[in-house]
Amino acid sequence: MTDIFWMNVLQAIIPAGLVLGAVYVLLKKFFDNEERRRFYELRTNNQKISLPIRMQAYERLALLLERLSLNSLIVRVKKPGMSAADLQAALTNEIRAEFDHNLSQQIYISNDAWQQVTQAKESVIRQIHVCYSALPSGASSMDLSKTILENTMKEEISATQKSLLFLKEEAQQIF
Repeated sequence: MTDIFWMNVLQAIIPAGLVLGAVYVLLKKFFDNEERRRFYELRTNNQKISLPIRMQAYERLALLLERLSLNSLIVRVKKPGMSAADLQAALTNEIRAEFDHNLSQQIYISNDAWQQVTQAKESVIRQIHVCYSALPSGASSMDLSKTILENTMKEEISATQKSLLFLKEEAQQIF
């Protein structure tokens, strides 16, 4: 009697267990797929919102790098009658002001890209100081400008151009 009872119990439990296992596997796959679909939709929607902002950051930093190039800096900052010391201070202040104005853009770009921008800024400031140091005391802004431009022409690629190329490559990867 007990053998028949256990046989009947097993005949009921085994198929029920198999059905329960199959239902569990199917539901798990369904919920995993739903979670992946929702994550994909959320990511797609975030990209629709963030992509224009990120591209604007790359544009602003490209403009910053162009404005930090020594040729454009000298043309913009140099005024008649300035001494070399005045021009050095004005160039350095302009660089720092431009950079500070764009500090918030680092949120939207990679750490490597921001490091490139920062290095370009530091390189330009360093180059101005090196050129100023090479001048005799009492030099004019024309002397400093000439020294900076001559030094710039010796470079194969400037720090700002190198950083600009890096930004362009990174921005193209986003697309």
